[in-house]
Amino acid sequence: MATTTSYLSPGVYVEAINLGTSIGRTSSPLTGNLVFHDNEVLLDLADSTAAAPVSVAILSIDDVSVQDNQLSLLTLGRSAAMNARVLGGTVRFQGNRLTEWGGGPISGHVFGIRSIIAIGNQSTAQLLVAPTGSPRTIDQLNLVVG
Repeated sequence: MATTTSYLSPGVYVEAINLGTSIGRTSSPLTGNLVFHDNEVLLDLADSTAAAPVSVAILSIDDVSVQDNQLSLLTLGRSAAMNARVLGGTVRFQGNRLTEWGGGPISGHVFGIRSIIAIGNQSTAQLLVAPTGSPRTIDQLNLVVG
């Protein structure tokens, strides 16, 4: 599997859209399924006056899989709400490392409408997994090291 390394500065962004088109098939519907795996992303706001609410934002009404990523946010006093925000119909957020230098109290926010699995992530600050208490929410073995 290929690994993508992205170094972002204010005003530069990477946008990924998966419409699930099926060329040559007329019976398969379009889907909002999204996979974000094996990436290394750095958002550097240290020498910038810009504010960024989030380093990586992923939104889909369908299934979202975010796994084995290295997400880094360098703010050094600049305003950034969090490193990652993932929202989807169903969400799998596993094996990610979220690192913030000078960031706030939240590393990431993961929200699933129908179900969510958040397992084995490591973060500098708190990882919010919602909804909590639902039988369809698994929030285990996530480690805060900051």
